[in-house]
Amino acid sequence: MTRERDLTNGPAKLVYALGLNPEQIAGQPVDGPALHLLPGPPVPDEEVGVTARVGLLAGKNLPWRFLIRGNPWVSPGVPSMEL
Repeated sequence: MTRERDLTNGPAKLVYALGLNPEQIAGQPVDGPALHLLPGPPVPDEEVGVTARVGLLAGKNLPWRFLIRGNPWVSPGVPSMEL
């Protein structure tokens, strides 16, 4: 049985959960006609975490993963480092 939060806890899973075709949106800006994401409510700075991507070898020290600390919808993978 898949837990509901496991449906969107990674970039590829989120794409499929939103019913998007990965080949059509690959490389597209998030504010363009193929994909248009709108901002949600503001998040206080102290609730924002910045880490490196999970399972990434090249660029493992770069701040490429932004998340709301303690959010159950965030992938449980261990990032290469907390920045």
